Amino acid sequence: MIHRIFAALFLSSSLVILTNLPFPYSLPRWTFLTLLSAAWSLFLIRDVIKKIIAPITRLDCTFIFFVLVLAASTIFSIDPLRSMWGSLERSFAFSLWPVLLVCYFGLKQAFLKQDNKTFLFRFFTITVAAAALWGIFQKNIPGFSATFSGNRIGGTLGNAIFFGSYLTLSIGIIATRFFDEKKYSQWWFFSATSIALASVSLFFTQTRGPLLGLFVGIAVAIATYFFVTKPYKKTILIIFASVCALAVATAFFTFNKKIVTPTTITTRLYNWDMAWHGIADRPIFGWGPENFNIAADKYFEPKLAEYSIAETHADKPHNYFIEIAVTSGLVGLLTYLFLLTSAFDAVRAVRGASHQFAILLGTLVASAVQNASSFETHGSIVVFVFLLAYLSSQQTPINTKKLQLPLFLTLALCVFFVSTKAALPIVKDAPHLLAVIKLTQPYRNEHTSIRELQKNLSSTAFPLDYFTALSHAIVGQ
Repeated sequence: MIHRIFAALFLSSSLVILTNLPFPYSLPRWTFLTLLSAAWSLFLIRDVIKKIIAPITRLDCTFIFFVLVLAASTIFSIDPLRSMWGSLERSFAFSLWPVLLVCYFGLKQAFLKQDNKTFLFRFFTITVAAAALWGIFQKNIPGFSATFSGNRIGGTLGNAIFFGSYLTLSIGIIATRFFDEKKYSQWWFFSATSIALASVSLFFTQTRGPLLGLFVGIAVAIATYFFVTKPYKKTILIIFASVCALAVATAFFTFNKKIVTPTTITTRLYNWDMAWHGIADRPIFGWGPENFNIAADKYFEPKLAEYSIAETHADKPHNYFIEIAVTSGLVGLLTYLFLLTSAFDAVRAVRGASHQFAILLGTLVASAVQNASSFETHGSIVVFVFLLAYLSSQQTPINTKKLQLPLFLTLALCVFFVSTKAALPIVKDAPHLLAVIKLTQPYRNEHTSIRELQKNLSSTAFPLDYFTALSHAIVGQ
């Protein structure tokens, strides 16, 4: 029961919003997941002691190895402090990955019981429906909640790309469960409704990568299903061509609506070219997590200034594969690809259920496609970890009985230490964060703001010069 509760809290993290903080869509969620994993790890240690643990699979080992490589890239980072903690805006540095690793193994413990699987898939369906409704209300109810940019909605994740990536994977996972529900039952109808709401909300985000990922994932799922159920092989090309035509029509629509513009494409290509120089400079462990901007600044392409001042600064290349290669080196990229191939291999465990096999395969393809023009976020990574944990629970265990106890014990103790310590800066600096919030209000006194901000931030561990520059930047002097 306790793992079911923690798993439900993990899945509901996409709904965590505190609008009175400077970064309401990432910092509260990072803090929530950190504290959740700290508490969850205690119960994982309890299970290890009682020897009530889920079998170790190849996917587990691959995930652990990937996190260890990220740890190495953090140690050898050009800016280890930033690689460890990241920024308040993104909150997606290395410190998040051990937290996710604990939640991954916690989810596996929850999946040990069949009734927990049913509960968690249904609970996930509810949370996605709630998040999708939030996005639809943003689009159609004036003043409901701030949008990301113009008509693009950010939903509960505060950013159109974040929200779109979350919805694409969510649609795939809910569809997996949809065909397992009793036809025309209340949960069958609710799953269908949730998929419809998520699809509408995804369309409102107007994000290229997630939309393309969804259509390619649908095409792969349909083609795979008819290929596996042999009598329908002749219809594969027709259906596949129809879905591709729909994808092309969507791309044409988005281009006409200026969602895709020559400027956007050109600036992304320049960023990718800058990234290749960064990879060549530090090819083994890279520049460190969350340090893409340092590599981009070093190999800056002056032609970017011809398109937009905003495009002259890039903290993400909008291609997760390239981002991993720059920030964690070729070792990190190969490990990440190994993780993906292990996930694809785990899908074979459910090949007996043709619809589930096809949808899971399509969902993984959709994730890879959208990441080719996007990046991992809190929303998408939570769904991805949930998917990996489920696939691992279906995979054949490897013979590592002697390694299970030390592996789980070491993992739980290390992550408990890291995740608990991770929350301390947030608690310690809370008054200073509130000081920043106060000074960013429209009614601030610009003549005394610099002095007041420096006073409030004087007790932090960061250099005074940093906060002097920050104070001047905030008040515009």
